[in-house]
Amino acid sequence: MCGRFALTATTKDIEKLLPGFNADNPFNSRHNIAPTQNIVTALSSEPTLLQEVKWGLIPSWSKDFKIASKMINARAETLSEKPSFRQLINRKRCLIFADAFYEWKTIPESKKKIPHIIYFKDGIPFTFGGLWEQWKDESSGTILTTATIITTTANELISTIHNRMPVIIDEQYRKDWLDISIKFSELSELTNSREIDKLIIEPYEFQSN
Repeated sequence: MCGRFALTATTKDIEKLLPGFNADNPFNSRHNIAPTQNIVTALSSEPTLLQEVKWGLIPSWSKDFKIASKMINARAETLSEKPSFRQLINRKRCLIFADAFYEWKTIPESKKKIPHIIYFKDGIPFTFGGLWEQWKDESSGTILTTATIITTTANELISTIHNRMPVIIDEQYRKDWLDISIKFSELSELTNSREIDKLIIEPYEFQSN
């Protein structure tokens, strides 16, 4: 599970992650992004536009927006099986931008959970693989664009604190991930667990507001 992450990079640094990326407005630096908040994405429908959407997928057929808080993650292993995701993997993929994410390590003796931060040694922003959808609130007519982060089995490094991790899409595959002319079956290996060079994990103390 990925339940918290950060994006503190400047908008210009985010735009540099793939040639052609651009944002209409600058994004705020945030150290603790939580479910249902806005997240910075590139959607397959507009692959060069950086835009904010809500974190927590609301399927188009859902009657209630509250389902979003339960759909912040999508398990890579069952994407092709779950009704909420199988229609999206070939039509509505997205990249979600971050420069760190958090997991909590449970201490068995005390059941205490210690937060850890995971980031790249060089501090550059990176991208999670995700899916997106649009949902219409029938009562108001408002259309919400929402997204979920795909997760996979933790690699050897991250498994020391947690059994799941977000799927990280490397630089050379970002354009392909957003290109829906490429079938998900050709990209599915990107969602498998793997070791990632220069990834750092360390205990983290959240600052009170």
